[in-house]
Amino acid sequence: MEQLSRKHQKDLLLKEEIILPAWELVTHESLIKKFNFLPSLLSTIYLGLIILYQIAFSYVYIFRLKDQFFALVIELVHKSYFIEILVVLGCAVVLYILITPIAEIGLLSLIEKKTNDRE
Repeated sequence: MEQLSRKHQKDLLLKEEIILPAWELVTHESLIKKFNFLPSLLSTIYLGLIILYQIAFSYVYIFRLKDQFFALVIELVHKSYFIEILVVLGCAVVLYILITPIAEIGLLSLIEKKTNDRE
């Protein structure tokens, strides 16, 4: 019985101290959405590429199209715009690596400011 009461107290504390203030901050502060838009967009694109890779790998493996796939890769590497593709991908990775921590720092400072204003 005491453990149930202790668990109930933890749940209540979690709800009152963390969940409700976080929900209030997210619903009333639109700046959070602006800070997190670009990192979320880049993460979505990255995850989409991972899913596309998984589908392509499964397709090649199931239908035993390894030779055709590597012929396509070699043909792509010999295209004149292959270097541009690598540069764009490199820039996207660097942008993601730089933007994500900056946005997280902005979110943390915004949350701290709102928490201090409330107190």
